[in-house]
Amino acid sequence: MKRFLALLLALCLLIPLAVALPIEVGAATAPILPVTLSLGFPAVKADVGETVDLSFYSITADDGSVLTAADIIWSSAEITVSGGKVTPTEKGVFSLTATANGKAKTVYLLVKDPTDTEYVLFEEDFENTTSFDELLDEGYTVAQRSASAAISVTDGKLVLSGHAHKDCYIRLLLPNWLGDFGDYRIELNAAMTNRIADSHWMAFMYRVQNSNYPYYQNTFRAVTTAGNGTEVAVRNENDAWEVVHTAAYSAAINDGSSTPSYHDFVVEAFGDYVSSVIDGTAVATNVYMPEHDRGRIGLQVRASEMAVESLRVVIPAENSVVDVLDPNSDVINAPSIITAPDNAAALTALATGDTLPAIAILRIDGDLNVTSSAGTAICSLENALTLLHNRVIPAFLVGSSEAADALGAWLADSALTDVFVLANDANLIQRVRNIAPICRGVLDLRQRDLKGIAPATLRAEINGSGSRVVLLPAAYATRDNVAVLHDLLIAVWTEEAADTDTARVGATLSGVNGIVTADPAALAASYTAYFMPTTLTRAPGMIGHRGTPIYGQENTVESAVLAVELGATLVEADFYLTKDNIVVGMHDATIDGTTNGSGKVKDFTYDELCRYAVNDNVNVAVKPIPTLREYCAALKGKDVRLLIEVKDGNTAICQHILSIIDDYGMRDQVNVISFNTAILEKFKELCPELSVGWLGSLSMNYASAESDPEQALTEILSTVQQYNSTYNPNYSSIGPNLIRAANHRGVLILPWTINSRSDFDKLFRYGSHAFTTDYTAWVSDYVKDLRTDKNLYISNTVSGDIPLSLSAIAYNGGISSPARATLAVVEQSGTLSLSYENGVLKTSGTGTATCLLSASFFTHSGSMYSKCTELFTVTVDESYTPPLAAGRWHLGNGAPTVTAEDGALYLDLANGSLYLFDGAWCLQGTLKSEAPTVEIREGYWYIDGSATGVRAEGKDGAAGTVDAALSIGANGNWFIDGTDSGVAATGPKGESGATGIDGKDGENGKDGKDAVADTAALSAATTTATVAVVISTVLLAGNLGLLVWFLVKRRKRVS
Repeated sequence: MKRFLALLLALCLLIPLAVALPIEVGAATAPILPVTLSLGFPAVKADVGETVDLSFYSITADDGSVLTAADIIWSSAEITVSGGKVTPTEKGVFSLTATANGKAKTVYLLVKDPTDTEYVLFEEDFENTTSFDELLDEGYTVAQRSASAAISVTDGKLVLSGHAHKDCYIRLLLPNWLGDFGDYRIELNAAMTNRIADSHWMAFMYRVQNSNYPYYQNTFRAVTTAGNGTEVAVRNENDAWEVVHTAAYSAAINDGSSTPSYHDFVVEAFGDYVSSVIDGTAVATNVYMPEHDRGRIGLQVRASEMAVESLRVVIPAENSVVDVLDPNSDVINAPSIITAPDNAAALTALATGDTLPAIAILRIDGDLNVTSSAGTAICSLENALTLLHNRVIPAFLVGSSEAADALGAWLADSALTDVFVLANDANLIQRVRNIAPICRGVLDLRQRDLKGIAPATLRAEINGSGSRVVLLPAAYATRDNVAVLHDLLIAVWTEEAADTDTARVGATLSGVNGIVTADPAALAASYTAYFMPTTLTRAPGMIGHRGTPIYGQENTVESAVLAVELGATLVEADFYLTKDNIVVGMHDATIDGTTNGSGKVKDFTYDELCRYAVNDNVNVAVKPIPTLREYCAALKGKDVRLLIEVKDGNTAICQHILSIIDDYGMRDQVNVISFNTAILEKFKELCPELSVGWLGSLSMNYASAESDPEQALTEILSTVQQYNSTYNPNYSSIGPNLIRAANHRGVLILPWTINSRSDFDKLFRYGSHAFTTDYTAWVSDYVKDLRTDKNLYISNTVSGDIPLSLSAIAYNGGISSPARATLAVVEQSGTLSLSYENGVLKTSGTGTATCLLSASFFTHSGSMYSKCTELFTVTVDESYTPPLAAGRWHLGNGAPTVTAEDGALYLDLANGSLYLFDGAWCLQGTLKSEAPTVEIREGYWYIDGSATGVRAEGKDGAAGTVDAALSIGANGNWFIDGTDSGVAATGPKGESGATGIDGKDGENGKDGKDAVADTAALSAATTTATVAVVISTVLLAGNLGLLVWFLVKRRKRVS
């Protein structure tokens, strides 16, 4: 019997262990979301040696219908297709045939070498062409030409001679198969070798219909310096011109007085937008041309002669930086539009929609699937990126260490560089960036309770996570909070509080850099619907360069304080380390240039430096050479940030700077910048929570950076991402296109040093984050903020006036009232209509409206900019009873009832109401000269000695921030932090329960079903495995108890 019991016990222990063994469940295969090839781009791109899975692709047929991926049979006479896959072995263009539902469509496989930056559709240099007839044999077509016009190939050049008379012309088309495309870049190296008049021209034709017209044309006149020297136009179905865009170029391509030179002409057409470039300078950028999506390509001359050395049609490889398509906007540097697709339809819409966000948040799991917010796999990460086709910037949201590690490893192996990583846990961002530092971090605080937390406090966590961007909940993203974070060099995103225009406009007015929205099109539309032209929702930061050396001695405390008084929001100063390790302000490594002494700073002790004074500005009194401690003492607590530029190359200075700012408790008031990346690296090591800026400059000039901001960003990101820094360049290469493109990446640009008044005003209106100047006084009277006196206006007069005080607040703190302002009503209810005039809201009807006011101002150069108030609400309600006297106590009939909430008293409206009006607590009803006496008696509220019948009970307290230490004292009571609570630690002993009866034997289980491979089955298997582990754990615990009981009983018998 004993052996039987022992065997039974062993089985009871082994069974749950067997059940608890790991069950290997394979990861669910994510669905495939087909990429639909458009009519304008019927091509699949690949590198030599890369295997392309054609099952990813659906095709738009010529009749506009879609041949779905699952139905397509692929074939080719030019390249091997096997199992729906193709692996090219050489670069070139190969035709494929997609057949489905009785329809066939030619699709092209474009193949490049892995190191190439573009796919070449067509190229010709005419070196081996001896006659024009050879080109006709290759498929060139003459659409039209004058009888006196001629086409030839001479000395390796294609020559279109259409200059016999002023009406002479030629239209020449390239081979017909290129007409299957509509998205391409056409490159031409050519010269206008003859012309009749300054206005005569040569041109690109593209998206040509019917092998003649209609078509688009980019025209280059002989004298391209004229106002219409370059044009973008439509030749319509009536063979007539519709000019869409004109611009002048800096030089004539043939002024008739010198030998014409060859120029590089480029036309780009992608989607509904076309651009044009001459010798690297843009003359047309993203001109909207929606009529035709594809068509043939050609050349045309009118009363001129064109000689062509080379011609290419190429498709650029996906840039490492996404070319974001910005919507039309009256807001300068409007917030980036961000969306988070939560299902396959929303993700697919990003590949086909007309209004695209700049950024798409993609949730990533540990298997590198893109998932919904519920965790359901939508598609694989690579499938999603193929679908997005480099149209939007991906922002990968990770919620686990597995997802972070998988994403980091994938990014490290990929060529993707224009990418964000988001997480609500700083450690997850660090995990990804430690593996793939090129990705930009975004700390997601949308689910965090930030009530009562100062914005400056957040910076440590943001920067410490390796992020340059914070994503704030809507309630916390106020104008004031955002401004503080901006001064601390943090880019700010928020999420719209609701799917309404009120929420969208409110988020825009806060000054954030990006907005997460459920409706990108609606957010884009709001940028023009409610704002005046050239609206600045973010006030550019003003950096006083070395204080304000025009009005004081540079790099002195006195100059810094004066800069603040003039309107500086940040004060820059340069610092070196003395021989005795004192941090002092000095622009150069020597004191020769700005003081009455000479020698290197590092060779002096501080006491020795005190013999000299700063005397660079002869118009003001000399000042002592300052220490960093003196700067901190003078600026601490002021509404300004100290921008410490470390000029010293000795990284030992970094710890000394940190010690000083910590002594003054000023980490939340200091940023650090340097040309020396070793200094940035040292601060990143010692104090990663500080914001740092790299004082670098582009190798590209202004024109190149503005025409190709994506290429400029490639250069910028390669450095700033290493140090998690801002970009602080010489201003000469910075323009609005680059600033806008950088904003989409969370990269803040702070150019230096603008001492030209016209350039200063341009930078002010470009939407730069901040910029540096010696002339801080230039901004003193510029408007920094526009505010109303309230955010709620209430009236009971159906047709009446409501006073509204509007204040324009200047950088120097001065306040004025704009002479004129424009009212925009965002949303309204009821019959209410509103207008604004001379400080008065005029109302008609009843209801509620959400509004904003805008006013325009002018720079000293005469350029206009506009500022807006935050949203305010106007309510007209005939039943509303205003207080008898604002700020006075009133008492109604009978004793009002009282409740307590959050430390304040509230009285019932039926008997009178205690409420906030004009900044004072008021009690509605009969006038009383003094405030009523409110007290607690025997646990109830009393007002003026009368019982209210309302218990004076507080609300539940908030959870403590520090855990209490619990212990059981000798008396058997609970002790909290060593204090007797008076509560017994154990309850009374219960009586023994009755013995239970044996349960019946269970029935045999049914036969299991065959395995299924779908996601639901895998999910069920995973759930079953989890339940089995839980059950086995419980059984194991119970059987361990049984084992203990058995051994105890056995021991008793032995004894």
